[in-house]
Amino acid sequence: MPKLEELKSEIGKRFALYVVSLGMITAIVLSFVLSYRYYRSKVSIIENTVDNIVKTSESSIEQSLWIYDTRELALIVKGFLLNDNIVFVQITDEHGNTIVSAGKPPRGHHNDIEKTIPLYYQDGDKKVYLGKLTVVASKEAALRETVSSFLTFFLQSVLLMFIITVGIIHLFWRLVSRHLITIKEYTRNLKLGKYQPPLTLNRPVNKYTKNDELTSVVEAINYMRSEAEKAYQATLEGWARMLELRDRETEGHSRRVTNISVNLARKLGLNEEEIRYVHYGALLHDIGKIAIPDDILFKPGPLTPEERAIMNRHPIYAYEMLKDLEPLRPALAIPLYHHENWDGTGYPEGLKGEEIPLPARIFAVADNWDALTTDRPYRKAWPKEKALEYLKEQSGKKFDPHVVDIFIKYFDEIVRDIDKSDNQKSS
Repeated sequence: MPKLEELKSEIGKRFALYVVSLGMITAIVLSFVLSYRYYRSKVSIIENTVDNIVKTSESSIEQSLWIYDTRELALIVKGFLLNDNIVFVQITDEHGNTIVSAGKPPRGHHNDIEKTIPLYYQDGDKKVYLGKLTVVASKEAALRETVSSFLTFFLQSVLLMFIITVGIIHLFWRLVSRHLITIKEYTRNLKLGKYQPPLTLNRPVNKYTKNDELTSVVEAINYMRSEAEKAYQATLEGWARMLELRDRETEGHSRRVTNISVNLARKLGLNEEEIRYVHYGALLHDIGKIAIPDDILFKPGPLTPEERAIMNRHPIYAYEMLKDLEPLRPALAIPLYHHENWDGTGYPEGLKGEEIPLPARIFAVADNWDALTTDRPYRKAWPKEKALEYLKEQSGKKFDPHVVDIFIKYFDEIVRDIDKSDNQKSS
């Protein structure tokens, strides 16, 4: 059964309101139908009772009327009134004159049951018309019983509709509503840029669900998610490529450090969502350098203290550029803090130890490794052994010791794909 919080969702609340409203209307209609059928049944019983009384008394009345025994006729007529439903009895002669009567003559006939039969006497082969018998019964007793029974019918109908309504809501929840809520929440998170694996609905797959509307919706959402992911990835890679085109000294650097950072993050046990933002942050780690003047960024010699201060602001510029892009906010740790050092001597905030976000600590190792093992205008690439010794030496100073240990332990797995791709490119 759905939880109360889930029923409070827009989908569940609206559907439940419709079903409950329809159930109440159905309960009221059903109550009236049952009451009417009960009323008709009671009226039919009264009619049958009147018919039986009339048939039972018909012969005695005809005999008494033939000899004009008014005393006997009066007794028979009064006997009719022993039944509470009968309110008026009258016997008239062949000319319409009243011979005897009992009870109150009815004022209107809309609430009454009137039974009139002709009276005859068989004189040999001759049938003599004597007059007629009129019996009037009231429907008020049937109406009173029906009114008193309506509340019972209504409560029974409400209980029945409640059971049916709960069943319908439960069935709708299992088949449709919970899946629509899942789809709504999933698409909302996609809109906010949160990492989302392909959408799946927790329901059995069979010949009825394999190609139904919900399956088609899920397939369409997953296709759009895939295309949006490709476009998003292409955009970020385009930004990284733009930086490399501006600074040809670091061509391929963003791609390499991104792959190393992702592999290292995976070995450190980060989940797929965290790895996704490591990927984005690594691609954009130096985007703040766009705001650095060319005469400082491409200066061949050492920077002055003033120029170094400007250069060291590129993490701040990266943060200012990306902070309003909500899907990238979880990835900002790397662009902002990738120059922080484990011992607190880095910039821009001088964070120390685990104050530095883990993605930035991971990237720092990957970034330095790539910088040391690739050719730069001011020096040749270091051998791998020398670069590994440097990482060990700076462990606990510049780098997180645990990250360095994991990098060294799984070194071949972490850099294997990067080495292969570079060799393929150069060949």
